[in-house]
Amino acid sequence: MYPALIIFLAIAAGMPVVGEGAPAPSSPPLANRLLVIAGSGSSQTDLGSWAKVDGLGVSFIVGKELGHPSNHRWYKPGNTKFQTVKLTRAASSESRLIGEWLAQMASSGEPTTITIVLVDGARNVVTRWQLYGVLPVKWSVSGSGASRSVVETLELSHQGFLDN
Repeated sequence: MYPALIIFLAIAAGMPVVGEGAPAPSSPPLANRLLVIAGSGSSQTDLGSWAKVDGLGVSFIVGKELGHPSNHRWYKPGNTKFQTVKLTRAASSESRLIGEWLAQMASSGEPTTITIVLVDGARNVVTRWQLYGVLPVKWSVSGSGASRSVVETLELSHQGFLDN
């Protein structure tokens, strides 16, 4: 392609173009990561860095009452429902941390607290969630071979993350 055409296509796509008066592009931002810590206070266990979280959400069951005689409806907050949280990452040397934690959880049988901290590429804290009453549901490793990456998944049941 011709250089002028490349520049035209880049401008049309909204991409910055390096040239006279244009700043050089900065390096691309690093992806966000999730740091996961089990327990609280002095009994914390580092579960490593994770790439993806699914199921971190809450549903509110809304109650409805009909008024008499005007047929007016009142909506009231009801119970909350939390999904199983699923953490995913490429298997690494941090995978041993999960094995140790699972063995500890199997022997104690007691629910714990899990803190999930979202950090940006510069490791600045973006936000955090603290899950209460956590028990492991499932741990798995999938994928193998030279052409596929090995993925580790940890699924957690919990009683909520809202401070109430």
